[in-house]
Parts: sequence; structure tokens; C-alpha cells
Amino acid sequence: MEIECSLNMYEPNTQRVSNTTTLTICIFITQRYQLKIQPSQDVKIVLEDAISPRLCFHLKVPLSVVTAGLPHLRQNYVLKELYKINFDPTVSLYLKERIESWVLGELEKNGCKFNEGCEVVAELKVFKAESVGKEEFDRISCQILGPEGLNLLHWDPSYL
Repeated sequence: MEIECSLNMYEPNTQRVSNTTTLTICIFITQRYQLKIQPSQDVKIVLEDAISPRLCFHLKVPLSVVTAGLPHLRQNYVLKELYKINFDPTVSLYLKERIESWVLGELEKNGCKFNEGCEVVAELKVFKAESVGKEEFDRISCQILGPEGLNLLHWDPSYL
């Protein structure tokens, strides 16, 4: 499994109603599933690719948790909230580390003071690639593409 992540942080438009009690973390996740064969030890061939639509989740962290100066409180809160979203456990742990090191670390490093009207929004863009077997790939592809995609998924490895 491969997971890639990028981060953008910004202060939203001040004309919008601001919520000064939370840090908003927007998590955009795209999952890519690959059906691969390995005809020899050193060679892998990708036969099919299925990419899910981009999903967006919002994680709200109370500023009292961010500014408390208690790393365990922040870590436990973030992990508990990620588990509620129902991510794969590997993705949850990966995101927890990124949120701790990037988002909250960046706020601490820059000494961001949460004054009246200040809001910070962090966007985490996650791309997860995973190799799966034929049955799992067919099941996932049907979920992504719907029944009309089923005919595209039949392949015969004897043609290779």
C-alpha cells in the first residue's frame, strides 16, 4: 500500500462567518486500486486501475485541544475523530502523524495566536494506492463504476 499526502493551510475569507472555537481540517481522499500480475520475480504488470471519486471529510479540532500544550490530549483526540470517519486503520495512523507534524506543528512553529475572528483551515489531500486480487478488484470496481463497468473488468491472463 502506498499513501501520499500534501498540505495547504490558509485563513478563510474574513467576510465569511468565523468560528473561533475550532480548527477545521478538510481531508480529501482518493483511493486507487490496481489489479497486478507478477509473471516473474522482478516484473509486475498492472492490468486494471480503478480510482474512486475524491471524498471530503471535515475534522473539527477544538482550539482548547490545540492550545492546551498536552501532546497526548491532541493525539488521542485526533485519532479518535479519525476512527469515527471509518478510514482504513493504516490511513488513520498515517493521517494522525501528518496532522500532528504538519498541521498542529505548523501552528506551534509559527506561534499562531487564536484571536477573535482568527480561523485556520488545513486541507490534507491523500492519495492511497493499493494492489488487490481479482475478486476484490471486481467488487471495488463495481462499487466505483456501477453495473455498467462490469463488462470492462473481464480479462484473461492467458493472453499475456
